[in-house]
Amino acid sequence: MSNDGPDLTERLGFSRESRLLIVNCDDVGSSHSANVAAFRAMTYGIATSASLMVPCPWAAEAARMFEGLPIGVHLTLTSE
Repeated sequence: MSNDGPDLTERLGFSRESRLLIVNCDDVGSSHSANVAAFRAMTYGIATSASLMVPCPWAAEAARMFEGLPIGVHLTLTSE
């Protein structure tokens, strides 16, 4: 491992020895219960990001529910 510059933890404002945990809510949009659980984890819990599966049946609900929150798109090639 090179010490040419700051690593990711340092760029995020932590020491080089720090260990960080990113909690992502995966498969948002797959069901109503997944949307509710992910929303609660994002607003009241420890999750810091989520990924939306657009072709899923509950994606429109999730898009409205997560407006303004840091949510990405989960590349989904097929869906039920």
